[in-house]
Amino acid sequence: WPGGSPKDAPFGGAMYSQDFTAGLAAASPMINGGMVFSYNYSTCEGRYCRRDLPTNDDMAFAYMQTGAFGNMTQATDLGLVPSAQSGGLIPPGSVSGAFTLEEMPGSEGGALWKRTCYWGPGSCASTEFGSYDLIKIVDEHGEPVQPHYDEFIEYMGEVPLFVWAGWADEQAKKDVADRIEAFVQNGTIPAFMSTLRPGAESV
Repeated sequence: WPGGSPKDAPFGGAMYSQDFTAGLAAASPMINGGMVFSYNYSTCEGRYCRRDLPTNDDMAFAYMQTGAFGNMTQATDLGLVPSAQSGGLIPPGSVSGAFTLEEMPGSEGGALWKRTCYWGPGSCASTEFGSYDLIKIVDEHGEPVQPHYDEFIEYMGEVPLFVWAGWADEQAKKDVADRIEAFVQNGTIPAFMSTLRPGAESV
């Protein structure tokens, strides 16, 4: 996550801050909320998929599902996202959402993906808005994937970055685990996570 705003950031850097505030705001729910992500891969079904892939390639497309507090058996209602971001102007339950991953043309070694976002009224998530590209800059051995790595370094410039690289010690890990367990058992969750469980009491 970034600790500042690149000089050529889109929309005038609206999604960044001049310090670590925006990066920490994006990272915190994933840690404190115990967010988990699962993917159901298949052959290409989307509009961005590579058409030169073998028809039996079952890793070209995936539906994405999220869950809170480490629970992979109950999917988060993605339709609650626009409700929360609109300040309640969009009533909960009136919008549905669907997220996918699609390997794009020109991808080598799984380096280029489209992460789509679809929204719509009721149960029909047919309008694309908020999609973005996912680009691999480091491979599984920690080696740069070119030219994407150099392009990323040039884009970020002197902006510092921070990554999630584990826990300071076992006690720090246990502290977060205990908090999540308490939230689950008591039915109370922090205000910034309250939209993930309809009817939950925020604290």
